[in-house]
Amino acid sequence: MNLALVKKLCQRILPARLYTLLYRGYFKFRFKNASRNRVIVKNVIEIPNNNTDSVSFELTSFTSSNDVMNDINISFEVLFEDFKYFEVKNNRNSERSYCIFISKADFNNRITTLLSQGIRVSIKGKDLKGKNHDFYSLSINKKSPICLYKELLSSQGALIYGLDVCIKIFLLEINDKNHYESRINNFSFKSLTSEEFNNELLLSYLNKNDEYNFDVDVVFTWVDGDDPVWAEKKAHYANVADKKPRTAASNSRFKSRDELKYALRSVLMYAPWVRKIYIVTDNQVPIWFKENEKVEIIYHSNIFMDNSYLPVFNSHAIESNLHRIKGLSENFLYFNDDCLLRRPISKSDFFTPFGRSSKFFYSTGAFIPLQKSEELLPVDIAAINNQQLIETLTGYRPLRKFQHTPIALKKSAIEKLENEVPEIFISNSKSRFRAFGDYSILSALIHHWGYSKGFSEPSSIRYGYINLNEETAHRRLERLFLNDQRLSCICINDVDSEDDNESQFFGEIMDSIYCKKSFSEK
Repeated sequence: MNLALVKKLCQRILPARLYTLLYRGYFKFRFKNASRNRVIVKNVIEIPNNNTDSVSFELTSFTSSNDVMNDINISFEVLFEDFKYFEVKNNRNSERSYCIFISKADFNNRITTLLSQGIRVSIKGKDLKGKNHDFYSLSINKKSPICLYKELLSSQGALIYGLDVCIKIFLLEINDKNHYESRINNFSFKSLTSEEFNNELLLSYLNKNDEYNFDVDVVFTWVDGDDPVWAEKKAHYANVADKKPRTAASNSRFKSRDELKYALRSVLMYAPWVRKIYIVTDNQVPIWFKENEKVEIIYHSNIFMDNSYLPVFNSHAIESNLHRIKGLSENFLYFNDDCLLRRPISKSDFFTPFGRSSKFFYSTGAFIPLQKSEELLPVDIAAINNQQLIETLTGYRPLRKFQHTPIALKKSAIEKLENEVPEIFISNSKSRFRAFGDYSILSALIHHWGYSKGFSEPSSIRYGYINLNEETAHRRLERLFLNDQRLSCICINDVDSEDDNESQFFGEIMDSIYCKKSFSEK
């Protein structure tokens, strides 16, 4: 039975708890019998279109979104090489588009050929699987580009790539002035060469000024709380530390379920434009990690301004020193290891053109507490400290918290803040555990301050937050498995739990969504 049909029937007919139990059972049956109809895909071009709804695919090597688009790109260029077209390069959205002048009959015949090669066609969000469609007229009438894409599934049925990774075709016609014209975006120009354009919108679309041609790095912070040497060190310092906020030394802050491995895969799959990835740790290296040029391990001792402050078990302290990573790009993204990408993203999701400012994402329902108390969580205590400092520095008092997403940062902005209030960077760095005097500099403070100075601005992103300790956690994880790519990123919060079944379920879901090793794994 079609996976999408099963999903719709279960959601509409069954109560929530029964839906979860039944669907989980269906998954197990499907996994068990997947080998009966599995096609081993040696490269993405070999996927037959007529089997995409019934066959479980398995990628035999790690594949990024760029690899998928390259394959579609090659198929298109080979098939249309005898027609007039040019490529529209759009760094803003990391997509590829073509403007093409062609007759209706020729276009429909060629698109039908692409369908037989395993490429899928969508116009205005509608998937056109048949071979009898008038693709040309549909595009013109709906004023929508034709999207060419491939739907790649893991062997367990989770969507790896879909319509989010596609190339677009804009059809051209001849207007009254004998210029080539697109009805979709009002493109109008004299020729199909790169020399003669007479439309400012098209020039902007082509990004001749390379407004997103800047480097972006990624920084992960990670700890293996199961390492006995590290755990003994933590226990020693916890016994001699000053009074701490509640949960400051909680095991949930340090527990590892291999989230970093999956988070790293997600970045390499869905943000292949990232220049370099740094993993910041306390003299630890993941057992699965393999050295390579793109991903580098950085120890705390490499970035702290004074190593006498080490060891630290406080994320606020570590974050206060990330901008000291040698070679770090001016614009970078900071990830906790429990934050993963779920679909292709672009630089424009996190930075404005030319990297002038970073973007941050306010929470829609979380606000800074009105007053400090010893019962507050460390994150709330730091938020109040931020609030008071921002009011002193800028004259306004922020009220809102932020979503738990990848954090966009500018190294120069952090350095300017450090020059203005160096004492908070020093006090944070000295706090081995979260303390009542902490500031959450990179996750919150820098955005409030940067907004007032023009270094950052509010934006929005579709993200999900899952607490593994909640009753709905399993069902929400299953939704991620069920090809739910509406979210750009997800945060899967760890909790204190000794439930082996929970860990096994988490691993199964992650292995299905992020199903193949990257080049950073042994």
